[in-house]
Amino acid sequence: MIVDDERYYLSAMTQALHKVCDYHGDISTVENGQKAIEKIKSNFYNICLLDLGLPDISGMEVLEQIREISPRTRIAIMTAEHLTDEMKRSIESKGSALFPKPVDLGLIKAFITNTLADSHCFKDNESCHEKRLLKREPYERNFRYSLFLVTTADLLLHLKGDTLDISGTGIGIKIDSPLEPGSMLDFESGFKNKKGIVKWCKEIDDSYRAGIEFI
Repeated sequence: MIVDDERYYLSAMTQALHKVCDYHGDISTVENGQKAIEKIKSNFYNICLLDLGLPDISGMEVLEQIREISPRTRIAIMTAEHLTDEMKRSIESKGSALFPKPVDLGLIKAFITNTLADSHCFKDNESCHEKRLLKREPYERNFRYSLFLVTTADLLLHLKGDTLDISGTGIGIKIDSPLEPGSMLDFESGFKNKKGIVKWCKEIDDSYRAGIEFI
């Protein structure tokens, strides 16, 4: 999970984790501390990339609550603020990593790799499946969705897919063409939630599997 109040930063970091850091698992993004705490209460995250300068509550308070709610979650603080030695010691004493902004993606990649290796959780969607508190249930049916493709022609594509599983927060789908993580989908029918965001996509047996988070 990435916690930052700048939407463009959330989008940029999501793409960077997939493309630069070679991470292909689920990524959730939230813009404030309260949403982060709510997500931690209902989902397990191996890693939380946490900004200190949040608009509602301090990042340090979010850090404390995540530690209490989900002690197995590894937290990495990201900040452009000047930190006193006392604050640095406080962050380190809680077992958290510290990455000054702009973050070094090489260090982020190493942090993710080491964390997932330590927790025996590999770089795919299924590895953490058993740890989810909100598990997806099998759900097989066809559906149609729209994808806005930002090109010189700004194409709106109408496509078909098959659902594999579903939960209250998202779905797993099977499709014929790859989807870019971060892409927005409009579901034309079949779901209570009408929009979703692509969290990951990978090729399996001449087709593609993707994880979609409802929004």
